[in-house]
Amino acid sequence: MKIFKRSLFNSLRFKLVTGLLLIMLPMVSFLIYNNLYSIDVVRNQVAQSNSNMLKLYMGLIDMTLEDIDKYLLQFAAEESGLNILDRPPEVDLDMYKLQRIWLFMELRDHATYYKSLDYFFVYSPLNQDLVFAPKLTGSAYSNSDPIKAAITRLLNDEQRMRDYPYDQWSVYHVGEQAYLLHTIKSGNLYIGAGVNADDVMGPLDLLDLGAEGTSLLVDGSIAPLENGDFFKEKEIDLAYTANTYRLSGVDDKYLVIGEKSGKGQFGLVAVLHDQNILEKLPYLQRIILFIATGSILILLISVYFLRKVVLLPINRIVVAMRKIKDGYLEARIPDKPASDEFELMNKTFNSMVSDIQQLKIDVYEEQLINQKAELKQLQLQ
Repeated sequence: MKIFKRSLFNSLRFKLVTGLLLIMLPMVSFLIYNNLYSIDVVRNQVAQSNSNMLKLYMGLIDMTLEDIDKYLLQFAAEESGLNILDRPPEVDLDMYKLQRIWLFMELRDHATYYKSLDYFFVYSPLNQDLVFAPKLTGSAYSNSDPIKAAITRLLNDEQRMRDYPYDQWSVYHVGEQAYLLHTIKSGNLYIGAGVNADDVMGPLDLLDLGAEGTSLLVDGSIAPLENGDFFKEKEIDLAYTANTYRLSGVDDKYLVIGEKSGKGQFGLVAVLHDQNILEKLPYLQRIILFIATGSILILLISVYFLRKVVLLPINRIVVAMRKIKDGYLEARIPDKPASDEFELMNKTFNSMVSDIQQLKIDVYEEQLINQKAELKQLQLQ
């Protein structure tokens, strides 16, 4: 076994193949590593660029929500007419109706100052009365009844309002439409504002995220506010970490980037198809991949060429020499096409073996003659 291992590692075949591998594999490995590293760099650059964009836009959204919050707090603190809504109308019905109209007009007029705002509202649980003031150019103006019914149900649900985050904006669904809703409590009254999620996302549609890329809002549980079937079909997990990216979906084909809001229980997520990102790689990277693939093919072709041109002719010589060593002098190297050098070696070797064989025969015959002469001499004696 030891002799076999020594002959294997000491053979010309092993040394030639090992030498080729030692030359080619480091180069191929470096090219492949360089290509993978370049892909990772491009992904990081695209992710960082889009992450910065999301962070910038989320900052603008939070700034807008902050302005609305300031108005709600100012309205709750300075509007004296709110006390009238917090008592039964029967105390002074005319004053109640007049104050209700005044609050409605004030909220409606101020709603026009906030671009993303859809509506303000004030709700009195005591009187089961909702003052709903939609912005004249908002979507809630023409379709206010479902929104008013949904807000009334929410504010009358004591269990939900007990755990309601009064200090944050949260996602609230009215049918298939999602809103960002913020409600504060002033005495026994609820004062709040609603922002249409579609209006918030409008400018982000201008981002170039590729054919299958998209941007969207997600709620506190990372559930998409739109296109839920698409993400379910593609098995895309929208969980994100700030300032980084993750690959998700079938075969990790989608790159997910996100930014959490500082004002509420929602976040902004961008999803890009990995293929669209890699299309932005320089042509040099594709050339590197081609060179790496070509180098592997060249290595295989080189091994085949060495085997056919060098190793097989040498193997024929070695096989013939082993047979002769074992005493089989009839062994010859087959006359097969080979390089001129090997053909000369083969002919010389075969000629030498023939001469040795003939010499051995001559020596054997001479020994027979000598033995016969000795035998004859003994007989004469």
